[in-house]
Amino acid sequence: MKRSVKIALLTLIALVVLPAIAICILMIAGYLGMAGSWPFKPLEKRHHEVALSNGGIVRIEAVEQRGFRSDGWTVYARYKPPSGITFERIGEWEGYNHNPAVHVINDLIILPSPDQKTLYVRTREGKWRFFSMQFPDEQSSLPTSFYVGMTGLTEKEIKSIRKDIEPDEKGWAPAVYLKKFFPESMEVSVLYQTNLATQRHLRLKLSEDGTQLTLIEVRKERLTPTGAARGTAKEQFSIQ
Repeated sequence: MKRSVKIALLTLIALVVLPAIAICILMIAGYLGMAGSWPFKPLEKRHHEVALSNGGIVRIEAVEQRGFRSDGWTVYARYKPPSGITFERIGEWEGYNHNPAVHVINDLIILPSPDQKTLYVRTREGKWRFFSMQFPDEQSSLPTSFYVGMTGLTEKEIKSIRKDIEPDEKGWAPAVYLKKFFPESMEVSVLYQTNLATQRHLRLKLSEDGTQLTLIEVRKERLTPTGAARGTAKEQFSIQ
């Protein structure tokens, strides 16, 4: 009887405990591998600096990502003013682009993130702030005030973007891309796409002190199956 009990216990260990230990070891190994910890190869890092026309420096550090569905690199940006001795944190993004465009306009420093999600601005007061291209959809549970804080737009401006939304657009979460910043006009071009057949081109304008974005135009565009424009409807907003 005792012998059979021992055999049963050993069988239980073999079937349950050992596989559980093996799974734990694999999970730990996976974590160490993604973190670049011993005994695995350290994460690759790349550094470079961008010298600005005002004498300041933007330092870029890219850290390799590993693992399933990784997006290549996590990129960190920092800024040192002309007379400064320490670097100020700007922000970060993910992807393969480590060379952002950086604009110096009067007292402002402007960096559109290469992942087309965020506009980083060092204001006239010397403080960094970000404008994240996040907008609500029909299923949004967050209050409009959250998107006001993210985009820098007013509640009225945010609601006006979707005021002519059509039934075939309501079931889609918008894909939003910061396409380009125009230093001459201080304008930002944003693509707001609700489904495969409809997109809106937003024109935003950055204030002179770098603290605010204003919506100045929404241009709706319907696309053909090939992706070409089929016709547009334009509506302009003038915010006083």
